[in-house]
Amino acid sequence: MKAAQHLSDLRQMEITDLDARLKEVRTELFNLRFQAATGQLENHRQIRAVRRQIAQVLTVIQGRHMGLEERIDQAPDAAVAPRAKARIEHGRDAGAGTADAGATDAAETQVEKAQTEPAKAETTVADEPAEEESK
Repeated sequence: MKAAQHLSDLRQMEITDLDARLKEVRTELFNLRFQAATGQLENHRQIRAVRRQIAQVLTVIQGRHMGLEERIDQAPDAAVAPRAKARIEHGRDAGAGTADAGATDAAETQVEKAQTEPAKAETTVADEPAEEESK
């Protein structure tokens, strides 16, 4: 929920505000890396969180440049779901599930075959013909 709120806040910002936010977050990442290098950073997960924030800001900026934000706003939610449903019904996505099932069946067949075959007697040193020791 927190990430969704953050993204919606980013999408409502102007491009100049997004650039300023990007600069702030990159400065924060620099400071965290500096603290990590000097051994002062206590929570290393902060670096990952800040890198993720940078990626989110850059994604919104790139979406604005490409005009994707307007397309997302214009498309109703109901228009997206039927296409995915149609792909599944027509079997375009069904192939992936069938391949996994086939691999599982093959593995089960091999296990059953290994269990039903009689265990072969292992050859030991005593079973092998002895070399002529009498020479």
